[in-house]
Amino acid sequence: MLSLSRFASWIGLAFLGVGAPFCFAQWSVDPAQNLIVADGTAEQVQAKLVARDDGGFYVSWLDASSGYSVRLQRIDALGVEQWAHNGIVVATRNFSSTQDYGLAVDSAGNALLAFRYNDNGGTAQILAQKISPAGAPLWGNPGIFLTADPGGANAPKITGTSDGAAAAAWSDSAGALGVQKLSQAGAPLWGAGGISVTPASGFFFLADLHGDISGNVIASWSAQLSFADRELWAQKFAGADGANLWGTSPLKIFDGSSGAMQLGYFPPFLEDGAGGAVFAWYTVGVNAGTVRVQHVSAGGVPAFAQNGVEASADTAQSHVEPSGAYDATSGDIYALWRETDILTQGQIGVYAQRIDSTGARLWGSGGKVLVALAAQDQTQMRALPVPGGMLAAWVSNDAPSPMPIHVARLASDGSFAWPGNVVDIATGPRTASRLAGAISAAGFAAYTWTAEASGSSGEVRAQNINIDGGLGNPDLIFGDGFDPD
Repeated sequence: MLSLSRFASWIGLAFLGVGAPFCFAQWSVDPAQNLIVADGTAEQVQAKLVARDDGGFYVSWLDASSGYSVRLQRIDALGVEQWAHNGIVVATRNFSSTQDYGLAVDSAGNALLAFRYNDNGGTAQILAQKISPAGAPLWGNPGIFLTADPGGANAPKITGTSDGAAAAAWSDSAGALGVQKLSQAGAPLWGAGGISVTPASGFFFLADLHGDISGNVIASWSAQLSFADRELWAQKFAGADGANLWGTSPLKIFDGSSGAMQLGYFPPFLEDGAGGAVFAWYTVGVNAGTVRVQHVSAGGVPAFAQNGVEASADTAQSHVEPSGAYDATSGDIYALWRETDILTQGQIGVYAQRIDSTGARLWGSGGKVLVALAAQDQTQMRALPVPGGMLAAWVSNDAPSPMPIHVARLASDGSFAWPGNVVDIATGPRTASRLAGAISAAGFAAYTWTAEASGSSGEVRAQNINIDGGLGNPDLIFGDGFDPD
């Protein structure tokens, strides 16, 4: 997670890449003509985006033209592709459908990826790969196998650790979690096969994975103890040997005493920059969904009561599908979610909330209304931190209708910070799916998604938005104060 304290000034940044080839595509100023990252002959899906320390990003996706092969592109702060268009092939695979996979960046600026692999059509195992900023594979070809599961392993995540290493986790075929730490050279550090987190009953399904500031690793997962008992658990593992650091038993972020986790729901969490973790998730009850947040300290102590703070106290409506952002300076948690009526769930809106370090709701008991309830669908909520507030992004409509992408900046008091309140970053006759976003080290935001027009295969697009709500690259101001305009 990017702490607000790490935001770089545009003045100093601008731009180390001023000599970049401006004849190439850059961030677009036109929301109808976004940067096209991938436009292969078949659908390009499940794009992910992570920020590099130089202001740029890595973008990964799955290419259906060759068994949903894994591809990767590096984009600089100006939006210029650093490798050939359509990126590099990280791994050629042989799948007819997809699962989730992991993308991260390590402390040296390399890309880290973990994914299922079956080049010969056999049982899928988990493979990890490290790609240098120049696009070279650093862990051999095809990478490092992390599993030898006779039933096949699933849905991995990967993260860099503060000591320069990496860690990966996955769900195994027996219902347990596997976690492994890898040296910079890719050698396993927690024994052959890593450590196993095994349920006494039921199944564990990996949700997310992050490193902390001390070389340790935090994992979260959906603990499906029975069909009705679905909980959210987490544990921190010691970097040296994988030992449990948050108690002998995992920490129950949500214990199932007031509802259940949605089936097939694996919420991400945020590392807080101090060794702890911030969670934003939702649960379902008899009639409605409830958005909850929790902050766990480096030592595994929750800041709020068991099962967290509810982001909205409104029991007349349903609150689901949240995305969270965290301000490390203030300790505030921002949540953005999809609001619906309870009776039909056909009236849909977009709401947000700011919760301070004591658990107080600062934007009213029901939150801030960004989009009032109406028949138009609103999906794919994405919250990002910015100084003094948050960025809220979401998608309107359902396929096959055009699905524009909107972004609003909210100040700490909940007011809209831009004239007109909302900026569209994607328009035109295309759908949008799997929206992902990240904050650049240069202080702007970037988003990526799969866009599909009628009769065409899906392509991966990307768009930036600046802190003032403008699209494209701002005027360049050099360190000596010289403005080239």
